[in-house]
Amino acid sequence: MHSLALRALLGSIVAAAAGASACTLISKDDPACPHTVVDKSSVKDVPPATACSVLASIFSSSGAPNNICSRTCGDSTVNDCQLPDAYVTAFRAANPNAYAADAGQPVCPTTTGPTVALTCQEIHNEGTYHSSCPIDGRRPAGLEAVLVADAPAVGRYFAGCAHLEAASVFAFRVLHRELRAHEAPRDLVRRAGRAAAEEVRHAAIMTELAARFGATALAARVTSRPVHPVFEIALENAVEGLVRETFAAAVALFRAENASDAHVRAAMRAIAEDECGHAAFSADLDAWARARLDARENTRLDAAMRAAIEDLAAEFAHEPEPEVRRVAGAPSAAQAKRILGMLARDLLGGPGRVVFGHGHGQVWEGEARSG
Repeated sequence: MHSLALRALLGSIVAAAAGASACTLISKDDPACPHTVVDKSSVKDVPPATACSVLASIFSSSGAPNNICSRTCGDSTVNDCQLPDAYVTAFRAANPNAYAADAGQPVCPTTTGPTVALTCQEIHNEGTYHSSCPIDGRRPAGLEAVLVADAPAVGRYFAGCAHLEAASVFAFRVLHRELRAHEAPRDLVRRAGRAAAEEVRHAAIMTELAARFGATALAARVTSRPVHPVFEIALENAVEGLVRETFAAAVALFRAENASDAHVRAAMRAIAEDECGHAAFSADLDAWARARLDARENTRLDAAMRAAIEDLAAEFAHEPEPEVRRVAGAPSAAQAKRILGMLARDLLGGPGRVVFGHGHGQVWEGEARSG
């Protein structure tokens, strides 16, 4: 599938969805987006070599070992740790391939002092996803939810976007490794690697927007996994690529057209072009994988995609906060449902319209047709 053709189709869907009516605004009693609650926090001065080792674990594609923070902080209750932004920036500059699975030994940045301040925390996560939370791209298995709670609404929104964009870096790095292991066509392997690099840039853009609106984006952390068989790669791609990534590309286009902030519109235009390419990659990956699977496995992929559409639709039970809609250009709940319904009908081969009602359930209406 060519990304320009996909972009044209998504653009027409977004334009049609922009006329959808709005729903009731979210109330103060509705559940919050996923966020992190800090139960306790302390600062420990550690040698630069120790700080370097912690960052090397956190930024590796396999994610930080579960006990890296507790072991370094000397406290079994600690499950999160942070280093100063300046040190993290220096580490990233010295290790541009830190996300790669074969990054090798890290290059430790030089410091002006004998120690580095390590913030040791005990945290837990609360909240559930709904339509005022960002939905951006391909999520890797084992992603830990660490979004920001105590910040303005627009800042929280972009901090969430930054977290999910950073998570997509892990997802594409893993996929790049798996496609190489399965001797996939060189073009697919190359595009997976390029997508990972693009997601690094997206995460940086979203992190800057979060800071501009008063929030700090937290690093994405992912549990490591072995190379999966082709069917499991295809199953994950059906959910995270064909459904969520294609929908995320449409939402990026929507934000590029509807955000009131000029900086946001410019950022979304750049990101939307890449995301359309990622969605097209997902379709081509699906075609390659399906050719290697049997009829029963392909039927399971179809069922997984339909279930993913329904799961995604369930996230639009609430309206985004007004400032998020205005400044960030996020679609209303009705607009998001309409985008998803048209994607299901015109691109994903699913039913054509999502109708909410009958208590907490969802009902699909419309004829399904092959895409």
